[in-house]
Amino acid sequence: MIAGGLASDELFLLDLKNGDDKAEWLAVQLDEKGPTPGKRYGHSLVYYKPFFILFGGNLNNEVANDVWIFNSEQQPLHWTKLDIKGDIPQPRIYHSAVVCTYGGANGMMVVFGGRRKNGQNLNDMWGLRKHRNGVWDWMKAPYKGNPQDRIQHTSLFCGNFFINIGGRSQALGDNLPIEVYDTENSEWSKFISFRRFRHSSFIFDNYLYIHGGLEDDKHNNPANVLNEIDLYDLFANNKELTAKLKLYFSKKSEQNAKNASHSETNTNNSSTNNCQSSDSSSISSSNFKDIKISDKFVIGGKVSQNAEFSDLVRIISMERLQSQHVDKENMQKMLKNKSLNYSLEDKVIMTLLRPKDWVNRPLEEEDSTFCLDIETVMSLIDKCMKIVQEQPMVLKVEAPVKVFGDIHGQ
Repeated sequence: MIAGGLASDELFLLDLKNGDDKAEWLAVQLDEKGPTPGKRYGHSLVYYKPFFILFGGNLNNEVANDVWIFNSEQQPLHWTKLDIKGDIPQPRIYHSAVVCTYGGANGMMVVFGGRRKNGQNLNDMWGLRKHRNGVWDWMKAPYKGNPQDRIQHTSLFCGNFFINIGGRSQALGDNLPIEVYDTENSEWSKFISFRRFRHSSFIFDNYLYIHGGLEDDKHNNPANVLNEIDLYDLFANNKELTAKLKLYFSKKSEQNAKNASHSETNTNNSSTNNCQSSDSSSISSSNFKDIKISDKFVIGGKVSQNAEFSDLVRIISMERLQSQHVDKENMQKMLKNKSLNYSLEDKVIMTLLRPKDWVNRPLEEEDSTFCLDIETVMSLIDKCMKIVQEQPMVLKVEAPVKVFGDIHGQ
């Protein structure tokens, strides 16, 4: 996606669904009655699903620090200006912005540097995040070290590492070192100089790629080259960063292997379903054109006195039957599970919202145990742990602990 520019106040989409050879630019149709960020330049635009986030730039000859979001999954498509409370970054132009997808800063749009209206270059870093309650806020990053002020540079994330490449500064001109910020310990590290500004860059595995930009003293000779930098070579003299980089790629490889295994399983299940669908189609097309094959089957139990029909039958999808080993014992367990068709959270909530079913149960009953089995409790704990681990800021403490103020840290 690209947005803004003084030429027009439009949003364009590069459509690649038909392949690279048939790619085409399309103008995104927005709600005509809605507001827009306006014609501007020197701003930033990033994507963090489902939002495009626009920040800063020059608007009507004024340097801005406003934030606009565009929800790509909400109809009608429209821009929304955020009203952010608390500390906010200074208005700026020619800054960089990139989204972190790993570690403590996961989910943040991180902004670095830029130039103020008075011409002063900046070297501060800010993170913009969206909380669960829908509130957005800014947080200024703490520093250990003094990074170089920059404009017209690019920034990338690789794991915990925020990487500044090229640009121009008031002190050193365009002869700037590559600098790396570790989000785990807030430390800056300096590496080789890379003379380039107004360029573009991207990262693939452990390689940085930089294309184009200006690099000569007169600043009128665009570079027509694609540079490649291996992060392992860049970090060769820094054992701590090298170790963290290896750990990140090791975890990434493990996750990719899990995803590939999961994808293969889904593909096999899909193939099985396709075969069954094909068989069913051939049968129905010959003699049974009016018969429709269901994708579910029913488990039935023995009729007992005072038993409700809902307690005697369960409906299960064919997909589950194929993907799991469903024998007689498992079917009996399904019949005992009254919340089979509900999610894990719904099952627990519905059970706990009926305390009379288990609080007042006579102790002499044969089955007087608590209504939630150990497997359900452990599954719920695992699910909660995953949610906690995905949060941008998690504090791990050991008992005993005294907490002052409310849970929001006030």
